[in-house]
Amino acid sequence: NKNIRLSVATLLYNVAFYLHSSKPSRTEIAAQVVKLVDTVLQSRAYEAEAVIRCLMALGTTILADPDVKPVAKELHVVSRVEMAALPHGDLAKAVAKEVYQVLQ
Repeated sequence: NKNIRLSVATLLYNVAFYLHSSKPSRTEIAAQVVKLVDTVLQSRAYEAEAVIRCLMALGTTILADPDVKPVAKELHVVSRVEMAALPHGDLAKAVAKEVYQVLQ
């Protein structure tokens, strides 16, 4: 269901925002967000708005806690970011480009 997929993406973004605004960092939760976003990107079942929110959640999580970058690299999330955004238009591609830079 489209509404459920959008709700999942929104929840991930809200958790990422919480991680970004709270101190000390919560690396375990941040790692889970990265893993869940990776699962979403792998599924290729999400619409443009949900993909954009998931990409924003990923970038925000990495900025909030750079210690989870190795988790993203281990999961090869970097390779999925651009591929997930390609079919979803210019905004998704722009967000993917920014997230890609954060992951480098």
